[in-house]
This record gives sequence, C-alpha cells and structure tokens, in this order.
Amino acid sequence: MTKDEDQIAKDKEAIAKMVGAKSAMEAALRRIDGLSRALKLVQKLHEEAAKVSSSSARVLTHYNAGNNCSYSQDKKTIAVDDISAAIAAIVYQQTSTST
Repeated sequence: MTKDEDQIAKDKEAIAKMVGAKSAMEAALRRIDGLSRALKLVQKLHEEAAKVSSSSARVLTHYNAGNNCSYSQDKKTIAVDDISAAIAAIVYQQTSTST
C-alpha cells in the first residue's frame, strides 16, 4: 500500500504543524512555571513582611495613568491582608489546576 505524493505532502504538513504546536505549548508551560515560581516567591516575601507589620497596614499605590500630556495618577489604597489573600488565591488556583 503506497501513498500518493499529495497524501505524503499533507502528512508532512500535519506533522510540521503538530511539532510547532508542541513547541508553542512547551514554551507556554515554561512561562507558566516561571510565573508560578515568581508568585510563590512573592508570597513568601509578603508573609515575611507581614510578620513585622500590622495586619491593618495599608499600601498607597501610585500608577501613572499613561497620559503623556499631563502627569495624572490613579491612587489606590490596598489593605495588606487583601494582598495576602489575592496572592494565596492565585497560588492555590495555580496548584489546583496543575495537578
């Protein structure tokens, strides 16, 4: 049983697409793993910082609104406990979906 040249070309094209998709998926998994490790490090650092600060401490953030014509800022006050809860939720979600 021999395949004609058109079928062989289609098979080669399909294999090339699968190899490309596998490479893209592996790269995405590496990025996800790196982000997960970075987030876990942030969680550890935050836990250490929380030990030496009050649980009612608040963080005032300044975000440049991106307007080049004038200097405007979006100011937000965030409770330290809210940061801790957000980090924990993301880390938990990442670990529960990766298993």
